Amino acid sequence: MRLSQAWIVARHDLGFLRRRRSILYAVIAYPLGVSIGVPFLVHYIIGRGPGACRSRSSGIGSTRSASGS
Repeated sequence: MRLSQAWIVARHDLGFLRRRRSILYAVIAYPLGVSIGVPFLVHYIIGRGPGACRSRSSGIGSTRSASGS
């Protein structure tokens, strides 16, 4: 494909984004949200400390006795 034809296609696509503002906002907002949200999520998970996912209740496989002693 020639460069002039590529510019025609790109101009058409950019014109479509100008007409449909919601798509333009989604194209900008999604990567921005992911790039901000994922580091905060990782920081939150790491900040909880080791063993934070283990249940503290006496359930199946627990070493605690039923009497609590």
